[in-house]
Amino acid sequence: MVKKMERPLGKVQLKVLEYLAENPNSLIKPISRAISKDYKSTYGAVKTLKAKGYVTDASVKANNKGVGFPSYRLTEKGVAYLMRYGKPEISMKAFESYFKESPLFEMYSQLKTLVNQKIIIKLLKAAGEGTVKYGKAVWQINNLSKILLIFTSSLTPKESLQLKKATKKIPAFRKLIREAAYAVYKEFSEEKESS
Repeated sequence: MVKKMERPLGKVQLKVLEYLAENPNSLIKPISRAISKDYKSTYGAVKTLKAKGYVTDASVKANNKGVGFPSYRLTEKGVAYLMRYGKPEISMKAFESYFKESPLFEMYSQLKTLVNQKIIIKLLKAAGEGTVKYGKAVWQINNLSKILLIFTSSLTPKESLQLKKATKKIPAFRKLIREAAYAVYKEFSEEKESS
């Protein structure tokens, strides 16, 4: 089932996400300084992002008087949104810092050394689009077929050839692509039979 798409975020909200991608566990005051907005509008943007599930409280930092202020960090949904709509270099940084513990991260690291950056950016955008569109975490195996379908359809013939050569050197990634292709084929045949 395809989830209903949410309205796109505003410029201030996107700037907050991009800042948090590079500076996790930040307070509102440094965020507002970095994005050149006043405290009130930054607080409103963070509050909206938190309500939508893009950011969460990271911890509470106390000042010298013992008053606590919450710091904020991205959630999976926030990283996925950045991967789809953010600047490519920030998307890569967000993905790399957030998904280091993911089983797919090792394959991603190997692939990054074998193909050009454009292909990696297209992969991240596809992963973000798949996560935003289908509402599942980007690293879950059952979502990979849809992500890889979006990804491979966005490649030029030259990029496809480069990816094919690279996957020969990464057997685990090649296996994932085969499994994803089979899942898409199976899903397509089931839809065709039910019609």
